[in-house]
Amino acid sequence: MTTEEYISQGKEKTEKKVWFWPTGWYVTPYALGFREWDKYYAYLSVQYPVQRYLRETYNDCHYSVSSNYRFIKRKIKNFLRHPRKDFRNSVFDKGGDIDMVEMIVLFHLGCVVELVEREKYLEFICSDTEKEIQFVKQLKEAYDYAKGGRQKILDDIDKYILTLEKDNFMAYIDMDKHLNECDTVLCDFVVKNREKFWT
Repeated sequence: MTTEEYISQGKEKTEKKVWFWPTGWYVTPYALGFREWDKYYAYLSVQYPVQRYLRETYNDCHYSVSSNYRFIKRKIKNFLRHPRKDFRNSVFDKGGDIDMVEMIVLFHLGCVVELVEREKYLEFICSDTEKEIQFVKQLKEAYDYAKGGRQKILDDIDKYILTLEKDNFMAYIDMDKHLNECDTVLCDFVVKNREKFWT
């Protein structure tokens, strides 16, 4: 539709009565043709100069206030309850009980859990390429390790230590080596696929 066609419909189509305005209240067309909006706004500036100014000013102010309100609300909400609080606490809120080596592993474990549980990656991703299918498979394995697999290895190590006989450390060394290898695989997976964690 062109501006001329819209105007030619008459005021019964292009205006409506409202209780707070003494004359007709212009109705903005649903759609106009390419480059027709400039003509339409020029028409409004001539036919409805006061009304157009007030309505445009209101829209600008409303958008500005609405945007600022949402921004401030988000800032306050994040200050009181940061969306990554659980992730942050799982990694950094253990005081001096863990060293940097353990903290690095916990961070990568937390990245995997965040992607699956908070970002719902596995629920929304469309695995239609071989690369994506492979990533999803590795992500599921990493998530299983982060949610229980690693803890099971730690529990097995703790149980073995309780039954450890004097000078019989080889099995313990092998178990600890296996834990380190699994941690390295997970950390390596996160680093190599970090572009997938953009959410």
